[in-house]
Amino acid sequence: MNLKRVAVAMSGGVDSSVAAYLLKEEGYEVSGYTLILHGGNEMDKKAVEDSAIIAERLGISHHSLDITEIFRKEIIETFISEYKNGSTPNPCVLCNRKIKFGELLTHIVKNGSDYIATGHYANIKNIDGKHFISKGADGKKDQSYFLYNIKKDVLPKIIFPLGNLHKEEVRKIALKARLPVMDRAESEDACFLHGRSYRELLMEYGINPQKGQICLADGTVLGEHEGYYNFTIGQRKGLRVAYSEPLYVLNIIPPENRVIVGTKEETFSKRFTVKNLNMHFDPPGGEFSCITKIRYRNKGTSANVNITGEKTAAVELAEPQSAVTPGQSSVFYDGDIVLGGGLIEKVFL
Repeated sequence: MNLKRVAVAMSGGVDSSVAAYLLKEEGYEVSGYTLILHGGNEMDKKAVEDSAIIAERLGISHHSLDITEIFRKEIIETFISEYKNGSTPNPCVLCNRKIKFGELLTHIVKNGSDYIATGHYANIKNIDGKHFISKGADGKKDQSYFLYNIKKDVLPKIIFPLGNLHKEEVRKIALKARLPVMDRAESEDACFLHGRSYRELLMEYGINPQKGQICLADGTVLGEHEGYYNFTIGQRKGLRVAYSEPLYVLNIIPPENRVIVGTKEETFSKRFTVKNLNMHFDPPGGEFSCITKIRYRNKGTSANVNITGEKTAAVELAEPQSAVTPGQSSVFYDGDIVLGGGLIEKVFL
């Protein structure tokens, strides 16, 4: 009997460790892979060491893969470029497409694995012979939003062992299996920041603060800022300008080094365009209705999507939403099923 081979992306944390354990228990031939993303720094070393310990405990092989240069070029430099252009990027979305389910998947397939698995809280569903990402059972941990950008032809090769579990159940499994994982806090920052602010990272890449104007939409100058990339759409704190009512960031204009502000009512919009469109199905006529989430913690809003090009679409929301932010993703859902999504590009206020 030939066992199906699955490679698990392991970080040394509880989620990826339990994913590997569950697959081993199901009878897969499991191997672990840890990515070296930061030139072999202390973070990389700890991830490799912790993952190797888990692999030994499970009786599976463990490997490391150094893709520092690819990660720097594809993820970090794109992150820098988006901030420079006045957008607010989400690097995890691009990392899933380019790194975990891109570079790593290509490597493990070449080395004989049939599937790739991760500790994401999401599912893969086969609907009439077509594969789709769907939401995980744990609503608080669901990560389907970050996974929409994966190429659809890759989906049949993915396994999410934690998709039907809640975080509390995963921790109990780790304890019962006596997996030596740290019950460590989960970082909400991009892994390459290493405890720094993104502003410090920008300065390391030569993007230094330059003073500019904070203005109302009609051009009225209210004050001065220390660098437009210190702001994001919808931001209220840190403006340090006087006005008769609270102000929020409405727009960022890098070529003019200006930050446009306005009232809360002015932050709402119903229409925007997306770029880098990635779809998991082909809508008849290029138009469809869905629920779209415009940021990770967004509950979702009814929307109509009109595909306008190979990688572009226009989105119209049923109800206006506040702070629709360029650089964030608009992810399209049909119930729990991910239909696709794209990066928010231009917002019509």
